[in-house]
Amino acid sequence: MSDRLVLPFLIALPLAIAACGGDTLTLPDEGEAANIEVMDGNGQRGRVGSVLPESLVVQVTDTRDRAVAGAEVVFDFADQGSASPATTLTDANGRAAALLMLGTTVGEVAGAVHVPVPAGRRPVETTFTATALSDEADKITLTSGNNQTGTVNSLLAAPLVVQVTDEFGNPIQGVAVEWAAVGGGEVSQTSTFTGANGQASVTRTLGNTAGEQSTLATAGNLAGSPVTFIHTATAGSATGVLKVSGDNQSGSPGTELRQPLVVQVLDASGNPIPNRAVTWVIGSGGGSVAPENTTTDPQGNASTQWTLGPAVGANTVNAVVSGVGTATFSANATAGEPSGANSEVTASPSTITAGSGSSTITVTIRDAGNNPVAGVSVTVSSSGSGNTISPSSASSGSNGVATFTFSSTAAEAKVITATAGGAAIDDQATITVQKATSIIEITSDDPDPSVAGQEVTVEFNVRGGGVSPTGNVTVTVSEGPESCSSALSNGSGSCILTLLTPGLQPNRRRILTATYSGDDRFLGDTDSENHVVNAVPVANNPPTAAFEAPSCTVGQPCQFTDGSSDGDGTIQRRLWEFQDGTPATSSDPNPSVTFSSEGSKTVTLTVTDDDGATDVETKQVTVAPAPNQPPTAAFDPPTNCVAGQPCEFFGESSDSDGSSLTRVWEFQDGNPPTSTEVRPSVTFSSAGPKQVTLTVTDDDGATDAVTHTVEVAP
Repeated sequence: MSDRLVLPFLIALPLAIAACGGDTLTLPDEGEAANIEVMDGNGQRGRVGSVLPESLVVQVTDTRDRAVAGAEVVFDFADQGSASPATTLTDANGRAAALLMLGTTVGEVAGAVHVPVPAGRRPVETTFTATALSDEADKITLTSGNNQTGTVNSLLAAPLVVQVTDEFGNPIQGVAVEWAAVGGGEVSQTSTFTGANGQASVTRTLGNTAGEQSTLATAGNLAGSPVTFIHTATAGSATGVLKVSGDNQSGSPGTELRQPLVVQVLDASGNPIPNRAVTWVIGSGGGSVAPENTTTDPQGNASTQWTLGPAVGANTVNAVVSGVGTATFSANATAGEPSGANSEVTASPSTITAGSGSSTITVTIRDAGNNPVAGVSVTVSSSGSGNTISPSSASSGSNGVATFTFSSTAAEAKVITATAGGAAIDDQATITVQKATSIIEITSDDPDPSVAGQEVTVEFNVRGGGVSPTGNVTVTVSEGPESCSSALSNGSGSCILTLLTPGLQPNRRRILTATYSGDDRFLGDTDSENHVVNAVPVANNPPTAAFEAPSCTVGQPCQFTDGSSDGDGTIQRRLWEFQDGTPATSSDPNPSVTFSSEGSKTVTLTVTDDDGATDVETKQVTVAPAPNQPPTAAFDPPTNCVAGQPCEFFGESSDSDGSSLTRVWEFQDGNPPTSTEVRPSVTFSSAGPKQVTLTVTDDDGATDAVTHTVEVAP
């Protein structure tokens, strides 16, 4: 368009808009955003949750179709995904771009792009689209058909449905699902593929076994695979009654049979039918059942107890299940006289201890048909002596059994026999009665120790279970023929031994052994005890204490030597006592002691021999004084002496064993030249090195001297 046409065009444009009924909207000025158009990136396809490969590019132009730079552009994709950036400015070519990220919903999605304009101005906007595709298959879940119940061999009412989805829950089509029936029955298809809704399904026919069955749906390694459907198969209609146990029993007339009568109600597949009524009806022979009306348990079983009729012979009972059938049980009622051959005698335990143990004797009375016979008088007897049987007689119970308790005080084998109604029973039992153990204990051997030739009283006690053992006890002694014996009284006794010879050195020990020989009830036993037998004592001569007094000096160790002796034994202990000594006492044979002061000191030695006799020796020991130690002369030369000025000296002399010192100081060129003071003051007449000598004398006349050179300053 030429420049000459611009002005008329602009003047005419508002008129044209007004003529078109757009009087509520105004057009943008020249150079402002008037149009927006998608240039690139529209209609892309991608998986849910992913960023589309190409940027969405738009261009903004003005009313003359010229690019508008710097215009604000808003990408609105929030409901379907996201745009980055969501807001931007156009470049010099009027273009703006953003990357699009798809949301989690499958299908075609739409967004909008606009340039914000003032209110009342025509909108500058456009739209774009994209298609979101499903992601990879992620998991398989159970949709419907779980926990159904049906009769065995029947088709479940609802199909079994699973669904395969991606991680965002979007259905995935074309995924293979394998199906397997567990616990019997079958599925309509063993392999299926998911449809457009991500679902796959089969129908399920139950197996012929009542109870829990299941179906597995497997889809590779997807999460949740395999999916398990649980089904409950219930039994079908009852078709038969089966005898389980209790048929063909026998018993005495009027008695309850040992085993209950048990039937089972089943369907055609052999599954038990629970909660089905079973009626028990007496057939022949009379008698009764309890209960008469029963209901089958979860295993399809029902039972009752049968009491036979009053007469010997055949008995029958019918188990009736209405509309299904009947099961007939038979039993034989028999009873007769006790049979010696069929009856039985037992004893438990078969071995007991005399005087304390007991055995239970069981007599079972049976008739010729081996049926237990009740109410028969039974007696039991035993061979041997010392036996007790309780009770003396008893009647057999409904089970034909009578029991007795047996004990005996005589150890031997016992043969047990029985009679039933006065007739002997062939069977016998044997009970072995054995002796009980005993324990003997030497309770005293007095005196202990004893002296050879001295009488020793040995007391003993024998214990056994229940009663006191009887019989004799003999006491012997090792290393000699001496012995004694005594009869027991209430399990105790004593006898006197004269042990003629002492025991062997070193401990003089002999061993006493008490032997119990046993009696009719108790086995024998032995016990031993050590006993000391000393030789006849010989009179002891006491030891002689002796030592020589050594020369001792104050403060110095002084050695003492024991000269004691014992003519008929050995010296066992010594006790030295030292006046003013360190240590004050000693048990050493030859102790060393230091005296703290000079002069005469009392020393005592007490000795004791191996028989306890003692002797004492006391002597006076002269302790000489310690020799004098010379003193030590010492002083530190001063360092601040100046010629013509007083200079002070200080002596540091000492005497380790004295109490007083005399001092003589000699000063070269000093005034005074000598001094006897402890801290003399002297004035040197000239400077230079000067000899100073200190001589000290202790109270015993010993001396010491020291000389130092003193530097005298001018």
